[in-house]
Amino acid sequence: MTASVSVRRQKVRKNHTKKRLFFFLLLTALLMFVVIFAEQICPYDPNAQVFTTLEPPSAAHPAGTDRLGRDLLSRILVGLQTSVISTLTLVVIITAAGAAVGVVCGHLGGVVDSLMMRVSDVCLAFPGLVFALAIAALLNGGLQNAIFALAVISWPKYARIARSQTLALESTDYIAAARLAGDTSAQIILRHILPNSAGPILVTAVLDIGTIIRGLLNPIVARPFYKGNPRKIWTIKRPFIVLPPCRKSCAFSPVPPHSTPPVGWSIGELT
Repeated sequence: MTASVSVRRQKVRKNHTKKRLFFFLLLTALLMFVVIFAEQICPYDPNAQVFTTLEPPSAAHPAGTDRLGRDLLSRILVGLQTSVISTLTLVVIITAAGAAVGVVCGHLGGVVDSLMMRVSDVCLAFPGLVFALAIAALLNGGLQNAIFALAVISWPKYARIARSQTLALESTDYIAAARLAGDTSAQIILRHILPNSAGPILVTAVLDIGTIIRGLLNPIVARPFYKGNPRKIWTIKRPFIVLPPCRKSCAFSPVPPHSTPPVGWSIGELT
């Protein structure tokens, strides 16, 4: 009886896992569809300054307009395209570079290993965001420079993971057998080490996507400057979540200057 109940529970858990996996795959597919066809989905030109400034959300403008009269929903969709493409590009770069450095250092050892690990120690010794801001400031800002700055501070983690996996695999019997069979270092790395160490590296890369988006888009809060009727100013009391599949969601929240956003989920006007 106990065994049958245990088997039933395992089946229920497996079905729930499959449902959750399908749900998040569907969200990811929807996100990628929006990213690919963002310019076609946009209801208006994201750069057109032809609408009333600082309109609250309405049927015509679901996210309202900014202080220049641009439709915010259109700008969010186009910005989402830039954010996701930049993030995926950065994740691919740092994963490939960090894994290559870690595997080579773990396999070769010696001076190369010591030198590269000391370089990674220097990168890890500073707070990540502060180090990235300093590099971006030296390079005069910009999205490309922000990607480069985050790449500089992010690759050591992947290098450490790949190196630890490589050192663990170096002591296995099949690596020793490959050496006795006359395989070169490149063959051992490509055939045996990389396939068996890819799991933890890929998991780390997926978990870093949300953090990297936050780093690229920080700060995300816009504070529009206004003159005139204060009733024209509106605020979202909680931010839009525009990237639900990510571990750390990206948000957009227009907030008037010299004011504190009130607590709540409703949409209203400041008086």
